[in-house]
Amino acid sequence: MPWDWRRENRASQSTPVRQPTLRSQPTSSNLPACVNSDCNCSDFRTQAEAQRVLEAFLNDRFRLDGDKDGVACESLP
Repeated sequence: MPWDWRRENRASQSTPVRQPTLRSQPTSSNLPACVNSDCNCSDFRTQAEAQRVLEAFLNDRFRLDGDKDGVACESLP
């Protein structure tokens, strides 16, 4: 029936789900291993290391920027 065809056609044209949260493809040389599971501030030696992870992932995936000012793990040296 025409309404069945339209329903199937609409379902196949649904908008794709936005998957990537990465700004760039990380390599093991520039990001720590914790990005494969869950990072927190104690995983980093310096604030600069944490900042690289914050900038590599959209939406602060690991919650490294507690006060949402764009600076990750501010208590680190």
